[in-house]
Amino acid sequence: MINLMTCVCLAAGLAAGVLHATMLWRASSRHTAWTPLLGMLRLSAVATVLVLAAFAGAILAAATGWAIGFIALGAGFVIGRNGRSTTAPTIHSEK
Repeated sequence: MINLMTCVCLAAGLAAGVLHATMLWRASSRHTAWTPLLGMLRLSAVATVLVLAAFAGAILAAATGWAIGFIALGAGFVIGRNGRSTTAPTIHSEK
């Protein structure tokens, strides 16, 4: 049976994966003076979630949640970016 701590660690890992993908996408699209600091904060947040989950005995649940959140949001960013046209379509007519 799945206990409450496993569900909490899965949710925390999912949140960490979504946060990681969001901050990584933002850092790759906009370079600011804060980009290096945000990179360290991003990695620290993921590491904190995984370490706390390891102490709780649910590291696999947290790592699974992180992977699902990271891959799903990363794929969503890629599909969303490639699915949109950056230029307006043109209609060519021969006269």
